Amino acid sequence: MRALATLGTLAISTLLLAQPTGIRKAAPVREARQMPVIVSAKAIKDAFTAGEPIAVELTVTNNMPGDIGVTGFAFEPNEWNGEASTAAPEDVYRDGVMLNRLIGKPEVKPPRTISGMGGRRIEPGQSQKIVLHLDKWTIVDGWKPGAYDVTLRVNRVVIDDYTIAQIKADPVRVMVSKGK
Repeated sequence: MRALATLGTLAISTLLLAQPTGIRKAAPVREARQMPVIVSAKAIKDAFTAGEPIAVELTVTNNMPGDIGVTGFAFEPNEWNGEASTAAPEDVYRDGVMLNRLIGKPEVKPPRTISGMGGRRIEPGQSQKIVLHLDKWTIVDGWKPGAYDVTLRVNRVVIDDYTIAQIKADPVRVMVSKGK
């Protein structure tokens, strides 16, 4: 009987030890990772007339110790919208109303003679420019006269062998005025 009681105590002790305590080990703290790659945007001119191309320029600046790259079909507007593979607007606000107006993007149709996307290497301390015509993207009610705050992003920035990033610029103000 004593052996049975000892066996029972051992079984209960084992069960109690096997129960989770509800206290989990904390995940290791990871430091925030910031990469010294900067994307900035600016309108090509102070104001655009309704109906003309709304040109903005993005600049990717490499402050990393090694080379980086940007990939896409084109780095300036072309008839088959190759630049839309490289960079794009992400948010479009009109006249201070914080409601994203963006509803469509241009279709990228590369010619059959192009086998795939290319890349531009950016050495440390150097930069690469990308030009977009914002009016190729569709927004609610169209690009009518007004003040637009547009957040743009570069779609594929190759940081190293293991990292490809999308990087956004601070919003840029674009003014569209009435045509003549």
